[in-house]
Amino acid sequence: MHMPTLQPPTHAAFHPLYELTQAVADAQSPEAIYEAALDCLAGALDVKRSSILLFDDSHVMQFVAWRQLSGPYRAAVHGHSPWSPDDPDPKPVLVPDVRLDESLSALLPVIEAEGIRAVAFIPLVLGCRLLGKFMLYYAEPHEFSEGELAAARAIAAHVAFAIQQKRTADEREHLVDRYRTLVESLGLAVYTTDEAGMITLYNEEAVAMWGRRPVLGDDQWCGSWKIFQPDGEPVALSDCPMGIALREGRPVRGQQIVVERPDGTRGTVLPHPTPLRDASGRLRGAVNVLVDITELTRTQSELREALRAKDDFLGMVSHELRNPLTQITGNSELLTRRLHELPDDVQIESLAEINAQAKRMQRLVENMMVLSRFERGVLPDLEPHLIQRLLGETLAEFGRRYPNTQVLTDLPADLPPVETSAGTIDQVVWNLLTNAQKYGPRHGPIEISGRLHNQHIEIVVRDHGPGVLESDMVHLFEPYFRSSTTPEQAAGMGLGLSVCRRLIEAQGGEVWAARRPDGGMEFGLRLRALMS
Repeated sequence: MHMPTLQPPTHAAFHPLYELTQAVADAQSPEAIYEAALDCLAGALDVKRSSILLFDDSHVMQFVAWRQLSGPYRAAVHGHSPWSPDDPDPKPVLVPDVRLDESLSALLPVIEAEGIRAVAFIPLVLGCRLLGKFMLYYAEPHEFSEGELAAARAIAAHVAFAIQQKRTADEREHLVDRYRTLVESLGLAVYTTDEAGMITLYNEEAVAMWGRRPVLGDDQWCGSWKIFQPDGEPVALSDCPMGIALREGRPVRGQQIVVERPDGTRGTVLPHPTPLRDASGRLRGAVNVLVDITELTRTQSELREALRAKDDFLGMVSHELRNPLTQITGNSELLTRRLHELPDDVQIESLAEINAQAKRMQRLVENMMVLSRFERGVLPDLEPHLIQRLLGETLAEFGRRYPNTQVLTDLPADLPPVETSAGTIDQVVWNLLTNAQKYGPRHGPIEISGRLHNQHIEIVVRDHGPGVLESDMVHLFEPYFRSSTTPEQAAGMGLGLSVCRRLIEAQGGEVWAARRPDGGMEFGLRLRALMS
């Protein structure tokens, strides 16, 4: 066994090498590279039997391709190598006659049984790394010429390079697959671009956020249909946070944008574009993680609105409680200091005022408690009642409270019962009556009527006041709403109608409001009648 000094290949070997180069360039798999290499060996060196072996992960030589070699022979020489895996400079090993090479004496019976008399070990080396070897087999003793060895080594260099390139490409594809899996598993919209801003990768979360699937190599900067500032100002795609990050070579943080999808829907997004650089520091592209904060911004807006409403509510409560408390305090102090000096009619008037203002506060507290119970999901208990009988007590109380207000009633005695709560009907109709008293003429009239219509009992309260604007109609049953036409002197927090709607809808009924053609308003409630 000897290791020769090699010379450049002869001109006759150029054509097979050219064909190998073309075949390797077109190869789609390692097996295609191996077959092209064996074809080249046969053409350049006129050798009929050859093989390629590569180190596996355990640093053992394994056959990966061969020509005219039996299974028993391959099994017998499996793992054999004249070099160690970490040999820094392996040289070709030539055996002109296997019978004369003592290093192969242990394998000689197997080699001769295979009909082999001469072999050549050609290392596959890339840089300082030994990948494997070529094996050339001859049936007769063979003296290897310098041209043959140079051609074999040139082929080995081509194949080693091609194998390593394929391995690198496979590793790169594996890394890309792992990166894709990671990107898809994040639960966030992620995409990447090259240094020119062309989108190179995106996940399904990004598709959902954009409402479209961008075209790789065509869409630039981002996949959004349109972009806006939070205040609605349009933003050119090139001026989006990703465009800024690539242009200025820096991460961009804290800049909210609004993306519009092709279907017109919008979402608020917090992007996190970050430039990507290679080992030399050269800009190679960027990655952008998009956090959908649409619900967060909506919640923040609702929270701000709730805080504003709370402040308004506290202000109205303070105002609405302060007025009756002032009347109660003033009259009680008057009676306390001068009880024996005041005439009987003044005492009675003061006590009546205290009673009236206390009931006003009681109604206010009851309305707030109703809304609070509904917020907690507590619903009223229902049972059959004749609504005209319940309203008799409510109307009597209203007459005592507002003796100077005319009330016209039309409540037939034969109305069938409804399933309701006595307390809630009293509270709803009281709210409707006092609403008509506050916003209608001081002395009325207020009209209240009832009827059976389409198996429902309808109770309607009408006033002759100024009514409300058409634009205010949709807001009448909202908590704390007060129409722009509401007189300044009209007391109230805007809770009464909202309480009416909550109470009646909880019983499967409905309430409504309508503007009367001759002026004033009409408010009604409807509950299903118990006909059986």
